[in-house]
Amino acid sequence: MRVAAIQLTATPDLATNIAKADAVVREAAAAGAELVLLPEWWAAGGTAAQKSAVAQSLDGEAISWAAAIAGELQIDLIAGSVAETIEGEEKLHNTSVHLGPDGQRKAVYRKIHLFDKELEGASFDRKDAAQALKRFAASSAKTTSSTALLDAHRPEGLFNPFDAAGLSQGLPTLVPTTSAQARLPNIELSQWQWVGALRTADKSGALIAHDGQLYTLRPGQALGANGGEVTEVGTDHLWLRQWVADSQGQWQAQASRWPLKGAP
Repeated sequence: MRVAAIQLTATPDLATNIAKADAVVREAAAAGAELVLLPEWWAAGGTAAQKSAVAQSLDGEAISWAAAIAGELQIDLIAGSVAETIEGEEKLHNTSVHLGPDGQRKAVYRKIHLFDKELEGASFDRKDAAQALKRFAASSAKTTSSTALLDAHRPEGLFNPFDAAGLSQGLPTLVPTTSAQARLPNIELSQWQWVGALRTADKSGALIAHDGQLYTLRPGQALGANGGEVTEVGTDHLWLRQWVADSQGQWQAQASRWPLKGAP
């Protein structure tokens, strides 16, 4: 199964956000994604007051659009989370909805407030959470970039993210390093593994791996032992410009795709 995890910047305008989401969901489906995930608060950006202004029930415009496009494109769509209003309740809910290929709701999850609670006999509040995040940032500053990939398979069960043991368990098993971002190993293309594509409104990049290490790669960087320059990054491949000698010994620029089709 091909999965697309979408990132976008939401605005306070619901119609604009739906239009943005519509474009990237269609792009993901066209690239072969069967499961598409929208980010948290994809339909409502800005301040709390601005989010409240566009909050609506699950029968509102945002989830109605999500149901329609999931059915049209025959995909499973996790509609990130939306600001949901529930009749008779004062507070908004941060709610995620799973829409199936038939356009029907398969699951609804309303985020549960995790702070100010007790966990295994110890209590934690917002201050504890903030301090834990600072400890994580300080401990990982030299070894991880701003993006961390966490192992989703945790057979040992849940852990407390706000203590030292929890932080160590939460560290990625495959992480990009700051030094790795600046310089990639000079190795053959065959030794690299394609992981996925990164895309924002105006930038694109790739995630590639070698020997248990994850690297980000952007157009203009060199890749491969022959010093090929990345010219373009697609959803499941990139294009390289390499210099090769022809039969007369003259150097010629040659474009090549990596990975080859059928080997993402």
